[in-house]
Amino acid sequence: MEKKLTRKEQAQATKRKIYQSAIELIQNKGYENVSIEDIVQKANTAKGTFYLYFKSKQDLIYHTIQMYDEIANDAYEKVKELSTFEEQLVGYLTFANTEIQKIGDKILNALLGHNLTETNKFLTVEKRAIYQALQKIIEKGYETGELSKKYDIAFYTECIVIFIQGLDYYWCNANADFDYVQTSEKESRIFVKGIIQLYGAKQS
Repeated sequence: MEKKLTRKEQAQATKRKIYQSAIELIQNKGYENVSIEDIVQKANTAKGTFYLYFKSKQDLIYHTIQMYDEIANDAYEKVKELSTFEEQLVGYLTFANTEIQKIGDKILNALLGHNLTETNKFLTVEKRAIYQALQKIIEKGYETGELSKKYDIAFYTECIVIFIQGLDYYWCNANADFDYVQTSEKESRIFVKGIIQLYGAKQS
C-alpha cells in the first residue's frame, strides 16, 4: 500500500513540481519567454496555487539560490574525507557543477541578470552554504600545508569565488554544446594548482 503523504509533504511536492516545470520551460524557451500561465499549465495546477508558493516569476528563480545551497552542502559532504585541499576543491566544484548543470544555464543567467540590478547582492552573501563549504576546504589546505597562513581565509575565498563566477559567466554565454562539467573539472585543476604555486605555503 502506497504511503499517504502528509499535508507538508504534499505542499513540498507541489512546490517542487511547479519549480521543476518552470526550469524546464525556461531552459527551453528562455526566462523572458516564459509566463506564469505557461508554468501552471505545464505543472497542471492553478494559478492561485502558484502564488501560494511564489510571489512572482522572479521569486521563483530566487528559489534556485536555496537549491544551490543544498547542492553546496551535498558537495562538501562528498569531498570532506579527501586528503588534500586540491582534491577537495576540485571534487567539490565538479560535483556541485554537475548538479547545477541539471538545473540549467538559463536559470543561472536570469539570476546573474537580477543580481546585477539589486543593491544587496544575493549571490555573494557570506552566510550562504558555498562560503561555509569553501572555508572548510581552505582550512584543509592550511592543515595539509598546501596553503599559506600568510593569506587569510577571506583572501583564498575571494580568489575561488571570482574563479567560479568567471566559469559561470562563460557557461551562460557559451554555445549549446559547451560541456560545463567537463570544463569545470579541467579548469578547476589548473586553477587550484596555480593558487597553490603562487600563494601556497611553499611560496611564503
